Amino acid sequence: MIEISKAFLVAALLFSVSCGRGPQTLERSNDAVPSPVDARAEIKSRWEQSCKSLDQKQLGTHYPGRKLDLLMDVLKQTPVAEVNSERERIRRDPTDYEQLEEYDRYLLQALYLRSANAKDRDGLIYLFSGKCPRFVANSAIELEVASLDIHQPLLILFDSYDKASNGQRAYLLEMLRHAFKALSKQYPDDNAFIDASRAWYVENESKIVPNPYYHPFVDFVEQRDLFVSKP
Repeated sequence: MIEISKAFLVAALLFSVSCGRGPQTLERSNDAVPSPVDARAEIKSRWEQSCKSLDQKQLGTHYPGRKLDLLMDVLKQTPVAEVNSERERIRRDPTDYEQLEEYDRYLLQALYLRSANAKDRDGLIYLFSGKCPRFVANSAIELEVASLDIHQPLLILFDSYDKASNGQRAYLLEMLRHAFKALSKQYPDDNAFIDASRAWYVENESKIVPNPYYHPFVDFVEQRDLFVSKP
């Protein structure tokens, strides 16, 4: 009976120690992986602090690009898990792009650049099908994508459209209608327009180049069309 009691006491003691360590380990684990809210607050704070060094009047039109560069620098110094957390958060945000806070708009642009620099086609489609930036600094996203060194890069926008939910699909459709203004007038039906513009791009891609002067909201000949014929 004495030996049984000792064994019982030892087992009980071990059980007690084990239970005591459990919550402590769990707490350290939670601290090591910030919540999406914490990740956003930390990255945003570091970016806003670094932007205080910029002189908007002195930089002029280069100001948005410099702010984007600074956010890219911050993300490079941020653990991948936190960057991925921010990507998931912004993809799920139901707020229209134009109504997003400044940080979130720049975050989308920076996330685009990270995937674009890596030539990660699937990553771009995944991002755009959830939330797509309208501009990257001062450049329209359709011009940015069309200029990527990826096989038939503009199909990224079409593939994103195919995978997007209704709200995001309408946003991407409007973007593509700006990119193909002539076809947009010719095909008022959305499905017919998507099919026609996709087919036109695939057929002509080897004979065209992105127009560096393109702007989606301008109808002047020099800036109206996303593509021009190769010289």
